[in-house]
Amino acid sequence: MCLGIGGCGKTTFVRQMKVLHNIPWEEAELERYASTIRRVFTLAQIDIVWAAKKLNLEFSEESKGLIEKLNELHKDREKSGLSPDSLPLLKSLWEDPISQEIVKKHPEMIGAIHISYFWQNVDRIIKDDYKPLEEDILRVRIRTAGAYSTVICIEKNYFEFFDVGGQKPERSKWEKVLQSHEFSCILFFVACDEWDVMDEEKEYNYSKLEIGKIIFNEVLESNDVPEDIPIILFMNRSDMFQARFEKDESWESYKTTYPDYKGERNYKDGINHIIKIFLDDAPKRKHPVRHYITNSLDKNSMAPVWKAVKEFVMQKAINAVGI
Repeated sequence: MCLGIGGCGKTTFVRQMKVLHNIPWEEAELERYASTIRRVFTLAQIDIVWAAKKLNLEFSEESKGLIEKLNELHKDREKSGLSPDSLPLLKSLWEDPISQEIVKKHPEMIGAIHISYFWQNVDRIIKDDYKPLEEDILRVRIRTAGAYSTVICIEKNYFEFFDVGGQKPERSKWEKVLQSHEFSCILFFVACDEWDVMDEEKEYNYSKLEIGKIIFNEVLESNDVPEDIPIILFMNRSDMFQARFEKDESWESYKTTYPDYKGERNYKDGINHIIKIFLDDAPKRKHPVRHYITNSLDKNSMAPVWKAVKEFVMQKAINAVGI
């Protein structure tokens, strides 16, 4: 069972499992991803315009005249994807210095966190016969509604991954999913780079990382999670954390958020400090929570993590039946 608040990387992890084990994508899936990826260009620019307003940054006069057209494009879902017609508008706004400043200095304010990657590949994506590559699929975010099951055969063993939506309306369904399915492990994902990113759903007046900790504790205390079920904490998006940690502004923000942090400006130390906070504040269980620092985008780093998780879960299952 893959749990965590929205944008923490649950779905990316499940996709990475398919990639790691050479599970092909169905044609319908590729078409859906292609459509979503083309729409990302518009959605990201809408976020950038919103961020500029929040930061009191002004676009050039030329760009200001294009923003109304961008809003019209956004409203028309059928035409809002990247196309030869929309490319000049989107490219002009993207190349505005204000857009580039926001992407560089405030990526946490953009939902499509990998928009720079997609612009680097725009010539390939805009083609009529475009089929998403694995790298494209791993980087596009599609909001999960409900619970989706993905079954993967790994070394003659079948693993079923439940990817459960993490937005506030979806979390209300977690209880039903937990009650109606048998599961051998909970993987709880946290976007560790969001220590100062405020909740866009205004559910709490906390950062998204702090909300993740609140929800994590609720899962640990839930009567729907048996004491003997392993819970594994994935402190995810370590690549994004490292990128932010290297920026002076973000480093100052981190120290403000965690004034008790006395370590060096080393991103792994910074993540481990957050892990310690999570585990120190967590309700005690029969079995201690395991944890890993992860980057769901990176196949090479996820392979050994998954191997360790798989062996741990399978050993627990063997012990449970007394073999």
